[in-house]
Amino acid sequence: MKEEIRKLLESNITGYKIFKETGIQESTISRLRSGKKEIGSIALDTALKLHAFYEDYKEEIKPPQA
Repeated sequence: MKEEIRKLLESNITGYKIFKETGIQESTISRLRSGKKEIGSIALDTALKLHAFYEDYKEEIKPPQA
């Protein structure tokens, strides 16, 4: 689950889209993306929402452009 969440956070999907679909605040998503908050420290409910989002959109998730 942790690896899928990491892939989502490193993807091209905007924090706003994740927020609209999951209800997770954009500030939380931003802190996770910047490394200010560790994936391992998020609440289980948040992790489940992010993982469910990943599962719903995994075909659209692309790695970041180099």
